[in-house]
Amino acid sequence: MIVGSREIDWYQYLSGFGLIPESKKRRRSQNKHRILNVFTAFDIETSTIWLNDDHSQYDVHSFMYVWQFQLEEYTIKGRTWKEYFDFLAILQEAIGKIRSDNGLPDNPLLVIWVHNLAYEWTFLSGLYPFRNDEIFFRDVRKPIYCRMFDTFEYRCSYIQSNLSLAALCKQTGVKQKLSGQTFDYNKVRFPWTPLSEFEEEYTTVDVESLVKAMKYRVSRGGDNLQTVPLTSTGYVRRECKEALKDQYLDLREMKPA
Repeated sequence: MIVGSREIDWYQYLSGFGLIPESKKRRRSQNKHRILNVFTAFDIETSTIWLNDDHSQYDVHSFMYVWQFQLEEYTIKGRTWKEYFDFLAILQEAIGKIRSDNGLPDNPLLVIWVHNLAYEWTFLSGLYPFRNDEIFFRDVRKPIYCRMFDTFEYRCSYIQSNLSLAALCKQTGVKQKLSGQTFDYNKVRFPWTPLSEFEEEYTTVDVESLVKAMKYRVSRGGDNLQTVPLTSTGYVRRECKEALKDQYLDLREMKPA
C-alpha cells in the first residue's frame, strides 16, 4: 500500500512490532544496539547521461530519479534525496521515542535490506559522511552493511542470499520481480519526469517483494534480524561450528602455539 511519508504515525506503528529480545548470538558490531523487529527495504532507480557518443567513462553522469522504501506493508516513494532524508528524519524521531520508552542508551536499529547495496551506497556515500566504524566491506566498494545516523542499518540482501532478486523471489515463493526488458533503462528520466503506471508498479514491486522474500528467508532459518547471518556463507560457518562443537578441546590443541 503506497502512503505518504507523514500519513502514518510511525512511532505508534513501529512500537507495535517491538524489539527483538536480547540474545547471546548478537553480532559484535551490534553490541550496544537493540534491533526493531521490523522488515524494510530500500531501492532507487537512476538515469545515466553520456556527454559524448563513444560513452567515455569520464563523461558520464548518473542521478536518482525515484526512490522507494518498503516498511512492512507500506510503500513510501519520493523523487529527490531531500525527500528521502526528510523521511529518515521522521523515522529517526519516532525511533528516538521508542528508545526513551524502553530506557535504552542508544536508538534501536532499523534494518533496511537493499539488493546490491554497493550500488545504492555509491550514491549515499556522496550525501552522508560515513565513518569507518559505520561500514563493513567484503571488498573494495562492496559493503555488506553500512549505518547512518546511528539508527539505520542497510544490509545487502544480494550478499546475504547470493541470489539475484528474481531468483530470490522464485526461491521464496513471493511475487516475482517484474521483467526489466520492457522497462527501457536507456530512457532518461528526471525527478520531475512523470512515470507511467507500469513504471510505478515496476519500482514498487521490487521493494515489496524484497521485504516478503527476506522475511521468509530469515524465518525459514529459525533466525531473526539479530541472529541471521550477514552473508550466504555465514550459514555454512554456523553449521560447521555446530558440527564441531563437541571437538572443541581437540581442535584447540591443534592450533599453532
